[in-house]
Amino acid sequence: MPTILVVDDDPATLLAVQEALKRSGFETAGAENGPTALEYVRNERPDLIICDVEMPGMTGFQVQDALNADPDFKSIPIIFLTGNSDAIEGRLGREMTGDEFIEKPFSFSKLLAVITAHLNRFPRAH
Repeated sequence: MPTILVVDDDPATLLAVQEALKRSGFETAGAENGPTALEYVRNERPDLIICDVEMPGMTGFQVQDALNADPDFKSIPIIFLTGNSDAIEGRLGREMTGDEFIEKPFSFSKLLAVITAHLNRFPRAH
């Protein structure tokens, strides 16, 4: 089963998303900030990342930039969660790699549909 890393500085959101994914049969890991997420990716290489955009210290976009700088990790798809539509519009002007944005609040059914689509479109090479 695919492993999904959930990155969010809000512990309630982090836990809720992880629990919903576990109930749907996914393996999950959680990180409350960008540096912890990057460490996890380097050690475990998840199949997909769900990442909050606005986090203190290191934004979700900075996490993506760090991953894109490493050829071993730039192919991991990222689904961004944000409550700030301005952040989405600002990022859309930059080169994207098939990433998706979901605005908060969101439904778990929509999140699961996007996850499934991404995993089907970007299957992990085993």
